[in-house]
Amino acid sequence: MKKMIFVGLILSFIIVSGCSKSAKEKVLGTWKLSKVEGQELTKEELNATMTFNADGKFTATARDEKMEGTWEIDKEGKTMNLTFKESDKEVWNIQELTDAKLVYTQGADKEKIELVK
Repeated sequence: MKKMIFVGLILSFIIVSGCSKSAKEKVLGTWKLSKVEGQELTKEELNATMTFNADGKFTATARDEKMEGTWEIDKEGKTMNLTFKESDKEVWNIQELTDAKLVYTQGADKEKIELVK
């Protein structure tokens, strides 16, 4: 009986861990700017969005500007590379990634930026 319970627990663990989303799957969709560490954001800034598509393309909208480019994320979900059509590149160092929240730092100042779905 103990063996059956033990085997059942192991199988449950394997099934649950096998169902978790990859970092790429978590990133897909539209995100809204929520916070920038040390800054008070205006309503206009809080309306900024980024949409990450499965084909590796993204669209960012802030104020009246629309920017497009490509993105990729490493398997571990720790680093995300964005290349804008205008040839600018950004590297995001991901601090937290869930289905509903993305927190990252970028650039020399390392401010934390939070996006939510």
